Amino acid sequence: MVKPAEENVDKLKRNGNANEFSYAMMLCMYKKIGSFEEAFEIAKNMRELGLLTNLLSYNHVLGFYASDGRFKEAVTIFKELIESSVQPNDSTFKSLGVVLMKRGVPKKVVMRLKVMWRNDYDSGLEAWLATLSSIVGMHHHRILFDKYHLCYFGKVGIRYFHMLRNKFHCPIVNVDKLWSMVPQDAKEKSYADKVLVVDVTQFGCFKVLGKGVVPLTHPMVVKAKLISKTAEKKIKEAGGAVVLTA
Repeated sequence: MVKPAEENVDKLKRNGNANEFSYAMMLCMYKKIGSFEEAFEIAKNMRELGLLTNLLSYNHVLGFYASDGRFKEAVTIFKELIESSVQPNDSTFKSLGVVLMKRGVPKKVVMRLKVMWRNDYDSGLEAWLATLSSIVGMHHHRILFDKYHLCYFGKVGIRYFHMLRNKFHCPIVNVDKLWSMVPQDAKEKSYADKVLVVDVTQFGCFKVLGKGVVPLTHPMVVKAKLISKTAEKKIKEAGGAVVLTA
């Protein structure tokens, strides 16, 4: 099957009748039987001879590069496709999705890019181009796109898809302000050898930090959701105690 096909294409080449379709079919055949070196030469000849003019040929070459792990060539072909004013289709982005997933991009991200392209053609193309250039290594990883784009999570990109500030709401107070939180009547009672209890959560504070000095003459029991080691040490040295609350 392969040898007769090669003879027919060679005959077409000698007669000058070899066209884009014949090269594309040979590329598909070599790709199907696993002859990637021969397929690469066919793809290289198609680019050199200017035989990439329609979407079908672009998709064949792009699909081969994606399956063979030639990711930079795949990105280059995609850019040439865009510059030639040929509109990509689902088959194009299927091959590009293979490129991204082979480079460790989650499938959900690829699906999000496809939805973005369907909803807004121009913005979707820009997102695909930027993502491919970043992932395949056409640019350095420390670029703004890589840091803040919605398609990236964790070590690179945004840390939270929908950041809720209430999770990080943690007003603080230092130990030198604890005495000022005590009501005047409670201060008067403390002189009668009664231990003061200061619940900082009642004043809208969650965490106690260790800046300042704790009054040594008035030991206190401090209630808080969080407390630093330094603050705990100073309170206990002053004769007080620490109670963690929910």
